[in-house]
Amino acid sequence: MTKQKLTCPACSCFCDDIEVDIIDGRIKSIDNACLKGSSLIFQTEEKNERTPCMVQGLDTEPEQAIDEAAKILLNSKNPLLFGFDHSTNEAQLAGIKLAQELGGKIDDFSSFGYGNIVNQLINKTIPTCFISEMDSVNLFVYWGANPLHSHPRHLANFSYYANPGYSEMSTFRTVDLCTIDIRKNETALMSNPFYRLPPGGDADFISTVCKGLSNNADNKKAKDFYTLLHASSSTVIFVGTGLISSMGKEITPLLEMIDSLALDIKIVPMIDQPNMRGFNQTLHEVTGSVNMVDFAGGPSENGKISFFQNIIDKKVDSILIIGADPFYKMPLQVLKHLKQIPIITVDPFITDTTKASKIVIGSSVSGVESEGKVIRMDGKEIHLPAPCPTDKLSDVQILKLILEKVKA
Repeated sequence: MTKQKLTCPACSCFCDDIEVDIIDGRIKSIDNACLKGSSLIFQTEEKNERTPCMVQGLDTEPEQAIDEAAKILLNSKNPLLFGFDHSTNEAQLAGIKLAQELGGKIDDFSSFGYGNIVNQLINKTIPTCFISEMDSVNLFVYWGANPLHSHPRHLANFSYYANPGYSEMSTFRTVDLCTIDIRKNETALMSNPFYRLPPGGDADFISTVCKGLSNNADNKKAKDFYTLLHASSSTVIFVGTGLISSMGKEITPLLEMIDSLALDIKIVPMIDQPNMRGFNQTLHEVTGSVNMVDFAGGPSENGKISFFQNIIDKKVDSILIIGADPFYKMPLQVLKHLKQIPIITVDPFITDTTKASKIVIGSSVSGVESEGKVIRMDGKEIHLPAPCPTDKLSDVQILKLILEKVKA
């Protein structure tokens, strides 16, 4: 038995203190991982959950599946590549090169939420910081986020409990935890204060906070939050999906609030897909855009048409999906159109999307069976080692092989 270090690939925290016991190349026990992380890591050992390579529902060798995938893409006039949020930076770059060669479109789940805020972070128009720079922070605000559910070790490893100002004795505690949400979730139960807002009420709340303690500010919650921010010498606001959805993916009012308060407030997105920020950053380096790029006639933003809208408008005639399961969360109207398009899926596991795909290419699990680089939610580059190497092809190997056949 050997004990090895592992960087957990289950969420955008990428916790690097995981230890696994390996016997005969198989993981037998895991230390330090949360339920979400240990579930993913142990899932790699479940053969009945791993997808084989298939062509039209029949098992085949990887080479044949890759050949058939290349043929579909070559014969397509409007291919779309989607996903990549569970892939390494190297695989994402290979996917971008494939989209360029095909003159196709490329997108990920950030076009439904975090794309705008990540774009501003990359362009340095939002005040932010790395997790390693948060020791002096004395107020953590989770806004529209419930890390105990989405990123279970975030509080313990990166924010409140990891802060030097935290003490189990409240008398000696010099750091505060605040939650703003439409419901009293698990994180809110631990927070003091907790501000409960009505659905869609974030913009009005922000507007009232901007008014400060003026006579026009008649919202007690907003006044209390204003006072809390001014009492803090350094604040980090973790922006969650709830706030992004409430603001219609537009966080300008939040940035205007920060500017008007003129306080030390930083923003860090609670990215919900593990390497979404990696995809956004890699695509931005190549094209200047973080998502929704069309390479037909050269890179363009194509009027910012998302994956779902491309399907509904029948603008694509083949799709390569990698490291994503859109069938799991897809509206019925999109699902109806998608079933009419030949789908190629690259994934380690059996999913609703692999079941609906014409071509399936089973891949290795990044961070467990194959290595690579990723970008953590705060923008820090992280290396994922591979403690359990496998003979399964990695995402980057599969994409490079498809690209070679497309170029041939």
